[in-house]
Amino acid sequence: MAALDVGSSKVACIIARLKPGARPEVLGVGHKLCVGVRQGTVAQMTATEQSIGAVVEQAERAAEAQVQSVYVNFACPDLGAQPLEATLELGGYPVEPSDLEQLHDLACARAADDASVLHALPAFYCIDGKTVVQDPRHFHARSVGVSALALHCETAPLRNLDTSIRRAHLDVSAVVAGPVATGMGCLLDEERDAGVALIEMGAGLTTVSVYARGALVGVEVLPAGGFDVVNELAVRLNTKRLHAERLLCLHGAVVATHADSRNMLAIGPRQAGDDRSMAHLSRLELTQLIRQPVLRLFEQADAALERLGFWRSGGRQLVLTGGLAQLQGLEPFAANIFQRDPRAAATRRAGLLVRVGAPVGLDGLPPALSGPAFATLAGLVRFASRPPVDIWRERPANMRVAAQGSWGKMLSILRARL
Repeated sequence: MAALDVGSSKVACIIARLKPGARPEVLGVGHKLCVGVRQGTVAQMTATEQSIGAVVEQAERAAEAQVQSVYVNFACPDLGAQPLEATLELGGYPVEPSDLEQLHDLACARAADDASVLHALPAFYCIDGKTVVQDPRHFHARSVGVSALALHCETAPLRNLDTSIRRAHLDVSAVVAGPVATGMGCLLDEERDAGVALIEMGAGLTTVSVYARGALVGVEVLPAGGFDVVNELAVRLNTKRLHAERLLCLHGAVVATHADSRNMLAIGPRQAGDDRSMAHLSRLELTQLIRQPVLRLFEQADAALERLGFWRSGGRQLVLTGGLAQLQGLEPFAANIFQRDPRAAATRRAGLLVRVGAPVGLDGLPPALSGPAFATLAGLVRFASRPPVDIWRERPANMRVAAQGSWGKMLSILRARL
């Protein structure tokens, strides 16, 4: 199988072998810069198509195998989350598979009909409105309920991504929402069970996800990321974005050391081939410049976590991932920022555990792809090897048509009965 991560800064591909009962084994990888995607959506179809074709070919040569279809992630600024709830009366009889199908249909019918639904992931089931269970089958109950989270997006950007992939002569095995893939790629089961917040800081977007009792319970996408840090550096240093990005990647940090004031860095010539225009700054000055946009990004993520109810639920674990998570000193810096709470007592968030999330659960992953920037790609491989329960994908294809309005829904129901 093949996993394809089409992001704002890079396109990457993994070809892996799936062995029953074993961890996925990486056979080949490919990755390169992408110039056709802006904030997760396709902006230049030809450039995106060419990037996809190049990285898949690179991975095929390394794996000595060819692929026909890919699992691909999708994240965009309008990716939204909608809680779905439904209850089915049983009259004291045991819960049968047919009852679950009916319950799932009731829940999915509440999904927004003006967008494309990617997933509907059950958080928990409830027996008689009291007992919370993960699998209600064979329980005797007067009623059984389900609480799920639907992830949806606008249809046009999704179709543009699909078209770009198919123009590269590939089929799409599944489109996986970015937060789902990233969570599977870097979170531990114990963290999801205890409750954890995941902040993926990509190039164009930052995605905030909250997990509780092992399930995804909230998602919010922020239209800011690593590109904003690079742009601010370029403006403040009066240099090209290329030079600013190089400084960020090679020397980026948010916590300074004693030697940073003496460590001088070359910014790069403001004009091509003109070494006389070369400027310098200390690493301490660079760190101070980087801290400001990262601080603003964390403040936005903090507000998102508040809206998602993470702090009110007593959340104590935070995982940072994505390309921007490679900044030196990010863990203590984030712990300091997120433990500040001007709205409540200073001890409210004491003891917050922060770590950087790198890919987990794969064998044979090259060191170059073992950093947090590739957590989503690893999650796509794990999704392919063991997809989570998804009550939306379990429905018949003609019941999963989105953005069709009430008449479209009636036609789907009629076709299902014919």
